[in-house]
Amino acid sequence: MYSTSKIKTAVDGLIGWHQNLDPEGYQLTDLTTSSSGLWFNSVHPALTIDNLISIATDFRLFTFSTWLIGTTYALDAKVTLNGVNYISLQAANTGNDPEAPASAFWSEYIPFTEWLEQRTDEAILECIAEWFSMKSELFTANNLVERKKLFQVTGDLSKSIVSDNAFVGFELLPSAMRSLCVTVVKAGFQFEGANNFKLKLFSSKQLNQKQTLDVAYAGTNGAGSLEWFDVNWQLNSFEDDEDDSGAAWYIGYDQADLTNDAVNGIFDKHYGANGSQAFPSGRYYGATAFSVANAQYTPNQLWALNQMDYTVDTNYGMNLVLKVQCDYTQFIIEQIDLFKDAFRLKVGIKLLEEIANNASARSNRHERNFTKDSLTYDLQGDNRARHDNSLIGKYKKEMKAIEFDRTNIESICLPCKRRGIRHKTIGVTS
Repeated sequence: MYSTSKIKTAVDGLIGWHQNLDPEGYQLTDLTTSSSGLWFNSVHPALTIDNLISIATDFRLFTFSTWLIGTTYALDAKVTLNGVNYISLQAANTGNDPEAPASAFWSEYIPFTEWLEQRTDEAILECIAEWFSMKSELFTANNLVERKKLFQVTGDLSKSIVSDNAFVGFELLPSAMRSLCVTVVKAGFQFEGANNFKLKLFSSKQLNQKQTLDVAYAGTNGAGSLEWFDVNWQLNSFEDDEDDSGAAWYIGYDQADLTNDAVNGIFDKHYGANGSQAFPSGRYYGATAFSVANAQYTPNQLWALNQMDYTVDTNYGMNLVLKVQCDYTQFIIEQIDLFKDAFRLKVGIKLLEEIANNASARSNRHERNFTKDSLTYDLQGDNRARHDNSLIGKYKKEMKAIEFDRTNIESICLPCKRRGIRHKTIGVTS
């Protein structure tokens, strides 16, 4: 797996688009910087702003509500004034004229830039996906390393937990491996009756809460029954990629929000277990129940960590399904410069194909200089030729040339055949 949003952020500004030379035409409001010195337009002469405009939506038809001096506008709100569209740069934006020079409140809104950015991002992510497919040995390792419930016991519905009005839950410590990512897939709860509350997630690196989920426990199958809720919260081993210290994560709820007490789900009552307590452990994470007294907890903010009380005697009525996956995001980002030529060609190829097909059927300047057949030839080349000098051929060569430095990837996420060992999924599937 890899994070497309983080990769898009890393690629931003690596390769750019040359600005429209026509001062009366659409002007790009972004995408015009290139740290690598490479430009998408240089892939082919047909990749001019005018030709790209011709295959885009006709943005001249876009209009928004007229700007009014007394109206309060939200961040990213769009308005029209004297035939020009603007986008709000701030929240609670009132009485600020969009036409004011060097305005800190409004910027001219040109949808063409968004359209081009979307096409560019799509092609870049497609390039990454194709590279992974070509380097198929990366997939001989398990992408899903582990998936399991924290508690897999029969339980005892008679064991209730009297509320102390504390914030309670689990401290989760993902293994400090840069190529592994732990995700909370589901959260399960057992209560003596219906409860409505918020499940919250905190990181030891941030004061404010990271995530919240509204939970409505109904006890549909009777008091104490286990009900599951989809969560899908990622717990990265390295919350800040520049800081190798890692992060501890805290997931839980405020007992003060409960109407009915929780059921303690750590007691195993099946035959032979004799009522023993079972607390979870995992190879790639640690989990410990904790509580923070009401006086030490400010809603929605992380508490002083030295004020936590740990326990292995209760799970506060909570259970989690966790999965551990191999995450190659950081390794791609660290070597993103290797992809720049492939990115440039892929974006150019995708847009030239669109120009050749001219999906919008609007007349464009390239029709006077290029034909569909000539563009198709530049893209695909002549299959009878000895050497493939087509754009697609050059792209394939660039892709083959990219070699991934896997020095810092943990062995569990490397191809088994290269390490002489075998791996299998650990745990059970819920």
